[in-house]
Amino acid sequence: GIYWAGSSAPTISNNTISDNTGAGIYGDSGSVPQILSNAILRNGGAAINIHPLSVSDFSGNTAEDNGENVVHIRGGTISANRTWPKSDTLLPLIVTGDVTVHYSSYNSASSTLTIESGVEVRFEPGTGLYVGYYYSNYYRHYYGALFAQGTAEEPIVFTSNAATPAAGDWKGIYFRDETIDAETVLDHAIVEFAGHTNNAGLFVESSSPTIVNSTVRFSSGNGVHLNNASPSISNCNIEQGQGHGLYWAGSSAPAISNNTISDNTGAGIYGDSGSVPQILSNA
Repeated sequence: GIYWAGSSAPTISNNTISDNTGAGIYGDSGSVPQILSNAILRNGGAAINIHPLSVSDFSGNTAEDNGENVVHIRGGTISANRTWPKSDTLLPLIVTGDVTVHYSSYNSASSTLTIESGVEVRFEPGTGLYVGYYYSNYYRHYYGALFAQGTAEEPIVFTSNAATPAAGDWKGIYFRDETIDAETVLDHAIVEFAGHTNNAGLFVESSSPTIVNSTVRFSSGNGVHLNNASPSISNCNIEQGQGHGLYWAGSSAPAISNNTISDNTGAGIYGDSGSVPQILSNA
């Protein structure tokens, strides 16, 4: 229906986009358009199909009888600061390939993905969200951060897009060594049905994000897996996983407090190294 590429940043509003073979709206670049109050009807593909850099406020759009009445977010890199906002549209956000958050240049600045309260992001089977990147061939570090701060009334939800969700549908969230710890927060977030490939809902590698007031559940492996990582994890529910609730290895020294860790197949908390964590006031 409508296609853009390059540095295009169109304002697309109050149109009827219908009966096209492909998507109703397709963005082939990382620019940020305004897509508001359109009627997207009977197109062969998704209502909207965009790069992860191009997610914006989709308020007022309606979609009926398309191949999928959704926003497809293709796999790609979020190489500049971006916000995925809550909008009043009923179009689900569906991630169809791995999304990685890191700045475009190495060994320098970082990029941050901010997700607003009330946003639900669904992941196709085998896809996931990664923060930071290391290009080992050239010893280059690319830094990134994830700031996902929901509320008790409007948590941020990371979940499966399967028709019948099950443990291990998607990869979960992977925090690499190149995560900017001070800017990375999961607060009032729900991570569920993950564990594909990385065997955990949250995998934390040599980084120390803040994880508070959140729920990790229905993982096909460990709920939270730490490797040489020392995050603060507090006031969380880690439950109904098929491995340990919380597992650490290497030189990890996490601060684990005031959590409820329940109904996991393995141990509630399992330490596989001689580091000294703080484990206080958990149920």
